[in-house]
Amino acid sequence: MVVKLCDESLRFDRHQRILAVFNHSAYDKTFLLQTTVEKIIFSEYWLKYIDPRFDKRYKFPLPTPVKFYLMPPTFYRLIKNREVQIIRHKIVQKEGDQEKVSVNDDVYHGINLNDSRLKDLELSTDNFHPDYKSLLARILREGTLKDISLGGVCLSVAEEPYQDSGLILLHLEISSHDAHTPTLSLKMLGVMRGISKKNEACGIHVAFLKRLDAHPSDFIFTKLEDHYS
Repeated sequence: MVVKLCDESLRFDRHQRILAVFNHSAYDKTFLLQTTVEKIIFSEYWLKYIDPRFDKRYKFPLPTPVKFYLMPPTFYRLIKNREVQIIRHKIVQKEGDQEKVSVNDDVYHGINLNDSRLKDLELSTDNFHPDYKSLLARILREGTLKDISLGGVCLSVAEEPYQDSGLILLHLEISSHDAHTPTLSLKMLGVMRGISKKNEACGIHVAFLKRLDAHPSDFIFTKLEDHYS
């Protein structure tokens, strides 16, 4: 994919990851693709599609359902116009011998991502974008985890008319009976990549906007898969 920027003040570097949002007139749909900058020629950027789910997929049951919001189309415009800033917080805590890891994606506004002091800022819900605050006040939908990887998840949900391309906010609580195995709490932004249907169930395939770190995620997923196998 070759993209020419209208805003000449905007700059990207080679190998930088870009979320491309565009309308396809033939399908009358909006698409979101994770890409990386392969080549730059003046104001033209050659983007390469990234397959978000090339990692190992782990399968294990969760005691609680996966909860999620389907984000309104207005978020496409907010992201496209750079009216929001998506910031990931990773918190690691110790409770006895157990490590508790939480990864939270949140949508802010009025934050300068180039500020060298960003890591020291005490961000709160007051810094959330108003549309994001409204979204969090809605009723969460629920699904069952089918598999998970560092790049995304597949959920089984009730048969409903889901759009096959869009943004989604997921809530997952992943823990083990082993007190020495870390727990993982996730609030992750993702893109719905497709839908599969079998009998009365509907599967939705989600790619995270930003991948999980291999440590400790792979370790936790492996422990849980071994436990339930």
